[in-house]
Amino acid sequence: MRSALRAGVCFNAPDAHPEQPAQRSGLHRNARRSAPWRHRHPPNDFAWTRATYGPPRLTRGTDLVGTSLVETGVVDPERYLDAVAALADAHGATRYFAHRREHTDKLRRISTELGLEVVRPELPLELVARRGPIGRTVLSFPSTVVHTLPLALAGTGVGVAVCDIDPAWLTENASPRAEGFLSGVTGTARGVQRLPHAPSPRHNPEQQRSKNGRGSEPSAKVRRK
Repeated sequence: MRSALRAGVCFNAPDAHPEQPAQRSGLHRNARRSAPWRHRHPPNDFAWTRATYGPPRLTRGTDLVGTSLVETGVVDPERYLDAVAALADAHGATRYFAHRREHTDKLRRISTELGLEVVRPELPLELVARRGPIGRTVLSFPSTVVHTLPLALAGTGVGVAVCDIDPAWLTENASPRAEGFLSGVTGTARGVQRLPHAPSPRHNPEQQRSKNGRGSEPSAKVRRK
C-alpha cells in the first residue's frame, strides 16, 4: 500500500474505488510486470514516523475512522450510519476521524444524530495518531489505514480493528467485484482484529444522545486537527 506521508494531502490514502475497476490493456499489464523498478522499492514500515513522533498519549476511549464508500456510491448512506452507530455503541467510540472525501451533510448527521465528535485531520492519519492523543482502540472500515496504522502505532499499545462491509450495505450500483475487493482489503491486513458486520440497527437519535450525555438538540461539532 502506498503511504500518504505528505502534509496537505489526505489524512489517509483514499479508499479504493471498487465500483470503477481500472481498465488496462494486456500490453500495459505485461509492461508493468516486467518493469525493473517494480521490485526495487521496499515496503514502507513507518520507521521514520515512529522515530520522529510519539509515543502518543492514549485516551480511555475508542476512535472510529471514516470512509468515503458512501460518497463513491459503493455503500448505502443509511446502512453506513447504522453501522457507525452500532460500532460506536458496542465499542464506546466517541470520536470520528473523517475521510477527506466525506460530505459535510453526512458528517453533520454523524455529529448531531449519533453524538460523535467529528474530526477532520489536516495531516495523514498515521502522523495524527502517532502524535496523539489517540484511543486505545481504533476502529476502521476497509481502507488502507488498516494496513498502515498497525505499523505506525507499533509498540504503543493501540489496537486496530476493522469491520467488514456487509454485502447488504452495498448499493445496486456497486460493482459485482466490490464485495470481494473489500473483503480482500481486510483479509490481507496484518496485526488487526477483524470484526464481524455491525449487527444492530441504528438507535433512535434521542436514545443515542441520551447515552452520550448530550442534550436533546446537539449542535454539529466538526473540528480540524
